[in-house]
Amino acid sequence: NAQALYKHFFGLPHVLSLVRLLGRNHMALLISECLQNWDLKLRNVLAPYVRELFAGMLRPFKLPILYDLGTDGAYQYFEANLREIIQYPDLRSEVLQNFRELGNIILFVQMADRALASIDDAAFVVSAPLLGVNTYRSSWATDSDPSSSSPVYSAVHNLAALLESKEGLAKAPSVLREMVNNAWIADKMYRAPPAPMSMFKAFLQKISQILDAVRPEWAGSQPTNGVMNVDATSEFYRLWTALQFVGCMPQLNEADPSNAEIFGDGLCWAGITIVHFLGQEQRFNALEFCYHVVNIEETGEKPSGNPAVTQQFFPRVSKIRDLNQTIFNTLRAVSPREPTEPLEFHAPTEDFQEVPLGGGPAGFDRSVAATPRASLSFLGREEFADLTRTASAGHSVGDLPPYE
Repeated sequence: NAQALYKHFFGLPHVLSLVRLLGRNHMALLISECLQNWDLKLRNVLAPYVRELFAGMLRPFKLPILYDLGTDGAYQYFEANLREIIQYPDLRSEVLQNFRELGNIILFVQMADRALASIDDAAFVVSAPLLGVNTYRSSWATDSDPSSSSPVYSAVHNLAALLESKEGLAKAPSVLREMVNNAWIADKMYRAPPAPMSMFKAFLQKISQILDAVRPEWAGSQPTNGVMNVDATSEFYRLWTALQFVGCMPQLNEADPSNAEIFGDGLCWAGITIVHFLGQEQRFNALEFCYHVVNIEETGEKPSGNPAVTQQFFPRVSKIRDLNQTIFNTLRAVSPREPTEPLEFHAPTEDFQEVPLGGGPAGFDRSVAATPRASLSFLGREEFADLTRTASAGHSVGDLPPYE
């Protein structure tokens, strides 16, 4: 039974049938409804939930380093700090489910764009001989209009001219002129556009505009250090790293389906798309909780001895990391973000400072006066020891020869 091949899943074959049924003229209405649904869910459903979840995450906590806790300690550290999110009653039924629906809309539009492209490609292959397009000569490579020399237009134009040239043969000259005009229009319709057009790209641009409603809130506050907030931040990527960690955690009953089986790829598509358009991709990859635990495990210093972590958590993180990278690559290729201005960090206003040495004979000034900050950073261990001995003997740094 051929129909059995298309059961138990929803994918490109079904979207292709839907596009053929609706036709190109009705696709605009369908995409418009998808965008409206995306906007309503983001503003009215997810924005309040994200605000409430952030309230339980603003407590600062650092990423554990390798020599402190090891793999199992780092995993338990994140589990303890994210306990409020883990125990949130509406996490799966509302938060993750609505993110999943947003991601599924993005995937649906992407498949619809691929379906339209396949239909256009098939139509172009059939119509190429009538348009004068072949493998060794492209009709649009010349400066003149390619439609004027296409076989279908030339044939209709020559036929109409022949009929009009014979007196009394053409009973309705207006019909012949309309036929020539229709041939010109048909040639334009079936000819490939000079620049590729993507419905998916236009859809992603609309998504970026929709995110402007929550961008001030989800972009986080101004960093206190002038660079970036690390231990505590209200940026969206921080919440998404927590949700990914919760989604990769082993379930208590191994027979229960995992979050990946329940929510599919749509969940990752929603979160990563938002991270991309908020400009937080680099911070997400650098400070993601799951990636950090896996990186500690890969060093081999203190590997995990928990079978649930090694057999369930790590494989899920590996799959999600690959999927996230695929999504980021797709988004960068289809809808790249505009480059941002680089941050400028100026040198300190004071070029010299007092550097305490902490010891010396009685009456000795326990500081190295007028020491350039940059000089000490280039001193090796032996040079710094020589500097200390010289200062203890009552000399200042200014008496030393310049360091090379």
